[in-house]
Formats: sequence, structure tokens, C-alpha cells
Amino acid sequence: MSTSDLTTDSRSNAGTVELIQFLQGNVKDRKVLHRILGSDTWYACVVESRTADANAIDLELMITEPNVKLDDDPWFDFAKTWCESGIVAPTSKATLISLHGVDVYWCTGRAIVRAPKDRVDAVRRAILEFAVAERELVAIEKSVNSSWDTLEGDVPTAFSYGEGNVRDRAELGKRFQKAISLQARMSRIVPLIVQPAQYPPTLESQLHERMRERLRQEDRLEVLEGQLDIFQRVYEMCGQRSADFMVARTGHILEWIIILLLAFQTIMAIIDYIPSSTTGT
Repeated sequence: MSTSDLTTDSRSNAGTVELIQFLQGNVKDRKVLHRILGSDTWYACVVESRTADANAIDLELMITEPNVKLDDDPWFDFAKTWCESGIVAPTSKATLISLHGVDVYWCTGRAIVRAPKDRVDAVRRAILEFAVAERELVAIEKSVNSSWDTLEGDVPTAFSYGEGNVRDRAELGKRFQKAISLQARMSRIVPLIVQPAQYPPTLESQLHERMRERLRQEDRLEVLEGQLDIFQRVYEMCGQRSADFMVARTGHILEWIIILLLAFQTIMAIIDYIPSSTTGT
């Protein structure tokens, strides 16, 4: 599929902007740019218009053609500014990757490419495969980073569980489920990030590999794995303490029921004995 075949948001002297959404499942009614294979199958689909659903846009990709390259080429300043002005993460810093006459600026939610026409399709595929993994990785990182305060508040429960914690039992269960869900989500993107080097190398494979290295995806994946292990261990300990306490509490209740039944039985026996002893006297 060539650039001219794509539905675009705008065309200007700066370049062609493609609005892209990453989807799973049924996409038969959507225009698919690229099918991304991993543990799950993702589809990079065209968003027809920015006004249709702004929240549906996962990536804005601008395609530009190269002009005469000079040391003071204004394209780099324009590309960096455009990339960093995205609404998804406007404070992010753009990253430049240059390879075999292709220049790519990447920022969360936005990318701009300068490449000859015959290389655009390969470059686009590399960016889309990188972008879907980066999107999932960033989402997991944000979820983990927003949960540290909650985890610190739950650490004492992993050591000591009492009657006052029973009302929080359901919430602890939800947090444990969330930690496991994040681990499963992370595991599904591993095949998109940890890949063997392709031989013979192609522009697409080299650019994809360079972007993964520049954004340190594998290192971030290892950090996330360690962080999620901490979450899992804490909430497993909380669950164990909770289960032990509930079993002990149930045992105590049964003990008191037995004591009360024995006491009742003793009282009834005494009551039965008193009339018979009076009659004998």
C-alpha cells in the first residue's frame, strides 16, 4: 500500500499525517495498514478523521520526502517541534533515529519520517511494530508507577493481619488480580520486543532494532518484570495472611459454638437432675 492510497488527516507542504489506531479482534470494517504478529495479533488501522474520535488515535505519523540535506537543515527543528507538540504526551522529548538515508523522530503518540518514496512502506511497518509494543509498555509503566503508594500502604498487612483488615480483603484481592493481569499483559508483548536479529538484515528490521535499542525497551521490560514481582510477592503474602486469619477466626467461632453447646447440654442435664433428686428426698 502506497502513501497515496491512505486516508489522511491533512496534506501540506510539511507532509502527510496518518492517524492510526491499534486494535485486536474483528477489524473487518476498518482499513488495515499493517498486521502485527506476536503473542497476540494487532492491527494498525486508519482513523478516518481526528474529529470522529480523538481518543481512538494511538499514533500520529507524518510522512515527508527528503530535500537537499544541509548541516543547518530546518527539517530537524520542525520535526522535533511537531513531534513534541502531540496531545498524548506533550512533555516527552523526541528521539532522533537516522539510518540509511532515513530520518525518524519519535515521541510518545507521534512520529515523523523523512524517507524516499521507495522506502516509506518499509519504514512505516517498522514504526508500527515498534509503536504497538511501546504503547503497551508505556501503559504498563504508568499503571505500575501509579500503584506504589497503595503498595506501601498494604505492606504492613503482608506481615500482620487482624480484624480491622477484614473489610479491606476484597480490595486486596482486586489489587492482586491487577498485578497478575499486568504481568500477563507484559508477557504478551515480550515477543514484540525481544526478537532475534534478522539475517540478511533489511531496512525494516534494522530500523525496528535501532528504535528498540534507542528507547531501551528490553531494559525497561526487565525493570517492569522486577517491579511486578514485588507487587505479586506482597499481595501473595497479604492473601496468605488473610486466608490464615479467616481460617483461624472460623476455627475460633466453631470452638465457641461447641463450648456453648456443651454448656447448654450441661445446664439441661442439671435441670433434669434437680426434679428427680427432689422427688427421691
